[in-house]
Amino acid sequence: MQAKDAIGRVELRMDLSPFERSTFPNNPDLVRFPKLLRFSTISAVKAGWLRKKGGVWTLTDEGDSALQGFPDPTALYAESWRLYKDWKASQPEPDQIDASDGGGVSADAADLAEGIDATEGGWDCGSNT
Repeated sequence: MQAKDAIGRVELRMDLSPFERSTFPNNPDLVRFPKLLRFSTISAVKAGWLRKKGGVWTLTDEGDSALQGFPDPTALYAESWRLYKDWKASQPEPDQIDASDGGGVSADAADLAEGIDATEGGWDCGSNT
């Protein structure tokens, strides 16, 4: 499914908070919710539950199994972050990465998220275990 269509479907099913409906101060044309949702899928991608390619989001067989195994959204999200942490721990440290290809190393989105309170604006995501 096209990412914009998936985001639209989620948006229709949720009662967005004023924060989620608001725009970014430095970019008043950009609504927060689509960015928040895209950001929140990082753990599902790293868990192997969701594939993103060319603007298309595809649920994997593992993702379908996870939905069946974790019917509670908070438990599902917590499990995705547990798997994300496993993935992250398996990655080489930045000083171990060969940057000779000129690509360099960029900050990982989840590292940036460590300082973000996911409950701000009504996002109750459970514990960060």
